[in-house]
Amino acid sequence: SASMQGIRPPNADVCDDPRSRLRPTNFAVLQAMSTPAALKLVSEAEERVKTRKAALNVDLHESISQARRRVRELATTWFVVDPRRSPWIEQWDLLLVVVLAYTALVTPLEVAFLSPGFDAIFVCNRVCDLVFVMDICI
Repeated sequence: SASMQGIRPPNADVCDDPRSRLRPTNFAVLQAMSTPAALKLVSEAEERVKTRKAALNVDLHESISQARRRVRELATTWFVVDPRRSPWIEQWDLLLVVVLAYTALVTPLEVAFLSPGFDAIFVCNRVCDLVFVMDICI
């Protein structure tokens, strides 16, 4: 190791940047790896890495395709509402606007001027509550 301290790699003269020079121990490792047995080990390791990467890539593609299939299945079920594709979403939004307007106008009047009781306003309020609960569920 002491005799190799002054050894530089063959292409060290190309660049005078001190960071580009290999330390003697690294250069010795590179020299040792250039033997046929070491090259064979390196190529076998590279092949194993390629095989594992390919297997992981296949697994990843299979997982992604399974997830896409599952999303398509869920999107076609009756209880999932896609606002971009639903034909009745505009009518539902209009109903919610009407119910919200009714609640905004009637509730303050009811609280300020009417006595509680089982009447038409009570029934309308429960219908509004039902619409809001359905909106939460949807």
